[in-house]
Amino acid sequence: MLLNPVPIHEIADRWIGKFERGRLRALAELKKKLEGETDG
Repeated sequence: MLLNPVPIHEIADRWIGKFERGRLRALAELKKKLEGETDG
């Protein structure tokens, strides 16, 4: 019997994706703030 990883991957994307979006948004904001400090 073979295990099909596609449904498992789709479930992981749905669950982890919610948290990943917030993390990526926070990193983008941090990048903007840090780059803004060097400009002024």
